[in-house]
Amino acid sequence: MVFKMKGKNLFKHKSQECNWKEKFEYLHIFRENYGHPNVSQRYQSNPGLGAWVNKQRVHFFKFKISNNRIELLKFLKFNWAPGKFFTFNLSWNKKYKKLNDFRNSHGHCSISRKYIQNRELGFWIKNQRQFFRKGVMDTDKIFLLSKLGFSWIKRPSFKKMNWNQRFKELEMYTNKQGNCLVPQRSGALGKWVQMQRNLYKKNLIKEDRKVLLNKLKFTWNLKKPNETCMFF
Repeated sequence: MVFKMKGKNLFKHKSQECNWKEKFEYLHIFRENYGHPNVSQRYQSNPGLGAWVNKQRVHFFKFKISNNRIELLKFLKFNWAPGKFFTFNLSWNKKYKKLNDFRNSHGHCSISRKYIQNRELGFWIKNQRQFFRKGVMDTDKIFLLSKLGFSWIKRPSFKKMNWNQRFKELEMYTNKQGNCLVPQRSGALGKWVQMQRNLYKKNLIKEDRKVLLNKLKFTWNLKKPNETCMFF
């Protein structure tokens, strides 16, 4: 029984490989005839070819295509992200610009749905990840978001991120806001900041971390916001 299953899987793999090569040959012919490999999904002479071309782009941005196939498609001058930014609807463009602005300010694109300053943007990001997972997202949008370093999986929680990563985030916040007073309602960073205060009160925070936080003029006691605990 096990042998038969392996045989079926092997046959399926060979069948898929033959199908891919067949589509590639059709694409090669298309390029010879039209001078480019950008087959529209509405291409009536071979409807399946346009869908196959789009699928290769999706697999490319999901890292599901082999290097060998990438090289073969490159040989045909394959365009992994055709189209321009202005082809998208105005609403998507506006959200993309806001995400780009956030990235320039914070150094990353991971915005929680609980992000107080712009919850709508947080929900938009969640939707982009869902569209990507379902394979229904335009490759142009995948390309533009990937250029920003967009994470297609949800960012790890504050408990899972290492201390240095969170400190770097606090450093960027301080440079922008002029202080370390991150509200707890701001999300993961706010909770992490409060955790540092709790560890300090219990005398459990490491000395080297105290030094780093004090360099940012970290406020250890919220009852006295202008007072920082300096160690020499």
